[in-house]
Amino acid sequence: MNKRIKKYLKAIEVTNPIQQRIEEFHGLCETILEGKEICDLFVDEYINNDGERTYTAITFFTENMCLSAESFLSETNIHITPLDLLDSFACKLMDFDFKKATKNSRVTIDLFHKNQARGYFKASQENCMYLVKIMKKYLIPYTK
Repeated sequence: MNKRIKKYLKAIEVTNPIQQRIEEFHGLCETILEGKEICDLFVDEYINNDGERTYTAITFFTENMCLSAESFLSETNIHITPLDLLDSFACKLMDFDFKKATKNSRVTIDLFHKNQARGYFKASQENCMYLVKIMKKYLIPYTK
């Protein structure tokens, strides 16, 4: 995994066992991609009722596709989606202004694909800023 991804995982407080699981998926995705570079990673998460961060899914991004793994801590499933299938997306914000995240910040982005499929990304606290970067780099360019 590149340094940017490792720095991101540290910033959102991913523990070593979870990072190892993410690295397993990274290896699987590299095998699938046969030389295409994995540029970015987004980890879906939320703050549970105990105030703990709960990680639910991961998505690796290449220049033109995303490889997602729902329930990545307990299952090994990879869903591959070309980014040009993205039709539109909607942002739901809580205590977030796209400029600065606080401990109360939350963002959910609902994705709408041209083939009627749907998806989403979910973030809390400082992870909201990483989701904004993903939105600007991968989502906005593919919605026309």
